Amino acid sequence: MENHRSTAVIALTAILALAFVAGAYFLLYDPAFAERKQLVEQAEAIEKTNVAAQKELDRLAQDAKRLDEMKEEVAQNRAKFPTGPDISTFTKYLQDLVEASGAKFVGIDHQPAVALTLAQALPPGPGGQAAPTVPQPPEGLYQYSFSIELKGDLAQTQAFVTALQADNARMFLITSISFRVAEPVDPGSDSKGSNSSSTGKDTSSYKIEGFTFALVPKDEVPPSSTVGSKDDK
Repeated sequence: MENHRSTAVIALTAILALAFVAGAYFLLYDPAFAERKQLVEQAEAIEKTNVAAQKELDRLAQDAKRLDEMKEEVAQNRAKFPTGPDISTFTKYLQDLVEASGAKFVGIDHQPAVALTLAQALPPGPGGQAAPTVPQPPEGLYQYSFSIELKGDLAQTQAFVTALQADNARMFLITSISFRVAEPVDPGSDSKGSNSSSTGKDTSSYKIEGFTFALVPKDEVPPSSTVGSKDDK
């Protein structure tokens, strides 16, 4: 009996010792394990940040290779959307385009600036297709209404419109083109009041209406334009 009792005491003592060791392990080493886990998580977060930073560096390196191209794009955008109306310069530019087309410049009317604050809604497409969503205009975008009148034939007017819509030119959105057909001209007539050009061709009067734009810096107000004059010579 005593042997059995001694064995039971030894077994119980061993179990208590193991329990003590296990408790000591969790008390002493578990905080270190939690700390190591936290360090691993921090290292993984740093690695993700490094990967994102490397991707950004690669992107910047690619942008640096096309820096000259990007500068040219910025210059073109500034030409399309200048920071002010510069009405006199733009009017002269339009007059030069008319004369380069071979037509006769009659005159230009323009109205004061109007701020664009809301996106324009487009009509539905063919077959009831949903119209695309127009993005909200940037802050400081203004539009100027212009009406250009000229005298010439159809080919000359087309040449003017094509030059007006050139990619490297200031943005001009044409909204309407109207014309008045010239009266027939007697080939033998030299009347100064006839609608004939210097080449003897019949000419018509064309009116091109539309908008040009200016992207005015924040806290600046664009100067108002005045109604332009006409040259009916």
